[in-house]
Amino acid sequence: MELKFNNLLINALSLWPEMVDLSEIVRGDNKSELYSVAGLFPLSEKIITSCTISAEEILLNNLHDALYEVIHGVAIYTTKIRMSDLRCETICMKFERRLNNALHMPDLGYMAEDIQLINEYFIVNKK
Repeated sequence: MELKFNNLLINALSLWPEMVDLSEIVRGDNKSELYSVAGLFPLSEKIITSCTISAEEILLNNLHDALYEVIHGVAIYTTKIRMSDLRCETICMKFERRLNNALHMPDLGYMAEDIQLINEYFIVNKK
């Protein structure tokens, strides 16, 4: 089982298209800063679903959620994004924030083996 962040990221990025179309922004109203990107959430969910048979499922799901968050954030500024242009540091920061939430917020309901794997991830990826 590979727990190094860079290797997890390479694995995760291989499941995403090389280029993601962000051209259709949907807003509730013109004054709202909230928006969604047409097709982005279903794409992300399809990718996450493909990870459910992996031993690293909990890590990969959180990594794909972090990728989604980063992509969604840039969508307001561009109509497409090449996945290779995303900053690894930003993805890692959002990913590790999610993992820390899993460790420190028991109400999120992570199982003991998930918590153990997350702890192992942090041991391997000491900063």
